[in-house]
Amino acid sequence: PDIAEAMCLPYSALDMFIDRLGGPTNVAEMTGRMGRLERGKNGKVTYVQRGKGDADVERINVTECKRFQAGEKLVAIISDAASTGISLHADTRSGNTRRR
Repeated sequence: PDIAEAMCLPYSALDMFIDRLGGPTNVAEMTGRMGRLERGKNGKVTYVQRGKGDADVERINVTECKRFQAGEKLVAIISDAASTGISLHADTRSGNTRRR
């Protein structure tokens, strides 16, 4: 086994929030991060790449925003790195009109 895999490294604060709020299937992550730690169904934590470059991450952030606005994901986490041009305001034209 790889030494890094054998170590029990702690999550970052952001990864802990995402995990405790239901994981990436429930949380829209809009950040500049290239990857994150995810807990699998077996409970094992692994590193998962979000994109292969800045353009991929930007596209993923836009997709995550659309999923949040449509109501597919009820939690959104946005960092300063991804906040330019993204609006998470409630909109009567979108699926998620809940108060923010």
